[in-house]
Amino acid sequence: MRPPNHLTSPIGIASLTCLALASASSANADANASFNINTAISDTCPPKDTSTLILPPPSHISCPPITSNSSPPHLFSPFTHPPICTDQRTPETYCIFTSSHIGHHGLSLITTPFLAATLSPLLHSLYDSPFPSHPTVRKPNLFPLPCEIARIPGKGYGVVATRRISAGDTFLVDYASLVLHAGYPRATTDKERVGLLKEAVDRLVEPGPRAVRALARSGLSKDLLEDVVQTNVFTREYGDGDDQHHVLYPIVSRINHSCKPNSFLRYSSHGLTVGIAAFHDIQPDINPLDTHKGRQNRLKSNWGFTCKCALCTSPTRISTSDAARAKIHYFRNAATKAITAHDLDIGISHLRELVETIKKEDMPSLLADPYEALMTVHWVLGEEDDAVRYLTLKLDVMDEYGRLEVPDREAEVRETIERLGPLGARKRT
Repeated sequence: MRPPNHLTSPIGIASLTCLALASASSANADANASFNINTAISDTCPPKDTSTLILPPPSHISCPPITSNSSPPHLFSPFTHPPICTDQRTPETYCIFTSSHIGHHGLSLITTPFLAATLSPLLHSLYDSPFPSHPTVRKPNLFPLPCEIARIPGKGYGVVATRRISAGDTFLVDYASLVLHAGYPRATTDKERVGLLKEAVDRLVEPGPRAVRALARSGLSKDLLEDVVQTNVFTREYGDGDDQHHVLYPIVSRINHSCKPNSFLRYSSHGLTVGIAAFHDIQPDINPLDTHKGRQNRLKSNWGFTCKCALCTSPTRISTSDAARAKIHYFRNAATKAITAHDLDIGISHLRELVETIKKEDMPSLLADPYEALMTVHWVLGEEDDAVRYLTLKLDVMDEYGRLEVPDREAEVRETIERLGPLGARKRT
């Protein structure tokens, strides 16, 4: 399972091409699994035209959001299939909710009826938006498609640049194809769990089901689809922030790992779309790479592969990088300890050392957290100018390295200052 991203979560225009390529190596379909589900509801919400998905008509919605698995068919929107649910023998009932109109391959959720209702407005909003175009994607470089899925020696299938990509460009966008509640495997039997996942994948629009089955596996599960999910998903929280879900982006899953990447993820605020952007200029035929002994062990145990990037195969670079990362860990912990003890000046000193170490290691996406801490400490000290300066630096990092959308900067600064509250009473003497 891929790690969560602390910043908030398209190859919308590229999905048809890339998914077709990905599905070329698809594994055989799973054997049918029998499991006990409720299928009393048989009608579907009226189908909608998806030929203008990127620029859909604003009045496409014909049904209000679904509120439970027992809702009448006319309440299914934005879902296009009737929900399939587990028997209500446990405190939580989990259902499959599918919308064929999100992305080019649809979206299937396995979650509770309550959380499906919570996500319904997001699906409507995404369908209605002009995504992926300005201003819904930061620095888009999508036309013509600047990459393709190809076989990479020693790495299986991956994404390869077909033309030059400039630093900061969002060159791929992907839609989530699966959103899976973290709690459903524990609340279902083995047959139910496998059967629900198979049905959720099979409801996707072709070539989506074949493309999902063709993704990398690491032997974490005997079941093919469970192995794919455990190897490739990211983690997000929905509802009140206490409900973890695992999200699968089929094209992003093709981005190969590197401990010194040349690309990074930009998440939408809702996490149903994600972009890949370039850290540095990427030349044609270069493989975009997403984000030492300890690292190798984690990669092997969590994702089932041994990293062979330059950072992990050069003893000198391993030693240098590990030393820098140890410094990052030290200054982060030292700053936290000092601030907890109300030694704010010492905390500021450690945070500044942390910032410089991160810059030297060329890991700019990690700067948002220390900038936020510096903003907060200076605000507590009543140093408004310094606090606003670090707030601006933090937002710059989040905009460049974390967020797919282009936010309203003035509104965000205003809301952050309001959230911080009155200037701290602790003034420097």
